[in-house]
Amino acid sequence: MIFLKTKYIYFLFLILAGCNKYELNKNLSEDIRVVSFSPALTDFVLALGGENYLVGRTPWCAVNKEIPVVGDLFNIELEKLVHLNPTHILVQRKELKKSFSRSLFKLKSSVLNLPIEGIEDAAIACLKIGDIFPSEIQSKKRASLLAKRIRDTIAKSYFLEAESIGKGLIVSSSSSEILSWGKNTYLGEMMAARGFKLIHDSDAWKTINLELIYKLNPEWVLVVGDFNKRTLESFKLMKLKALESGRVFKIAHKGIHRPSSGLPEISEKLDFILGALFSD
Repeated sequence: MIFLKTKYIYFLFLILAGCNKYELNKNLSEDIRVVSFSPALTDFVLALGGENYLVGRTPWCAVNKEIPVVGDLFNIELEKLVHLNPTHILVQRKELKKSFSRSLFKLKSSVLNLPIEGIEDAAIACLKIGDIFPSEIQSKKRASLLAKRIRDTIAKSYFLEAESIGKGLIVSSSSSEILSWGKNTYLGEMMAARGFKLIHDSDAWKTINLELIYKLNPEWVLVVGDFNKRTLESFKLMKLKALESGRVFKIAHKGIHRPSSGLPEISEKLDFILGALFSD
């Protein structure tokens, strides 16, 4: 009789344990699990306090290295992605490749495609990422404050002196090419808000060669990040107006090449550089 009671209690324990296990798994399946295919969007996740919800990333995301790499827009590790079972996938691309879209179609994830060129794009991306996370981490409040700071980067610091110095270029370079930043890029918009006009008629980023730079002969040049030394030597040989007038200036920041939470800091740095330029 005692044996039967013990056996009954044991089976009852198993049933209850099974129910608890089911509830636990159910809760886990409802957790927020984010995979980011964009270093810029990953940066927003961190800035808004969502790192604990990030379960997958690209090799270039500046985040805890223990978070698994799931590839990038050109090469997805689909098996790993399926295993991670994300609830949200963050992408920063104007047009998604068909192969990428087909891969994501196999998952029941919410895909947020947030292409960023200008300041407003960055503010909207910030707000939408803030909506993902639970209220405990106050991500919506953080996103609202950060989005306002981002929008403020093009709502102040107009330099009257800029009107008299003519048009210029914003350029960055790698080992092989020079990139011109257009009027609708975040740095293009920041410079326009400060009264500077671009000489190169482009909306976004565009490859530009030395021959065209010589032909345009800009009055000022903003060099973005690390610049190829050989290219700078070529600028000197071309005797550009910008060099002769001392209006070649450089801006560097760890997040300068990705439109993310660092934009307000970049804006402040730009004001400091331009202020020094006109104080001389």
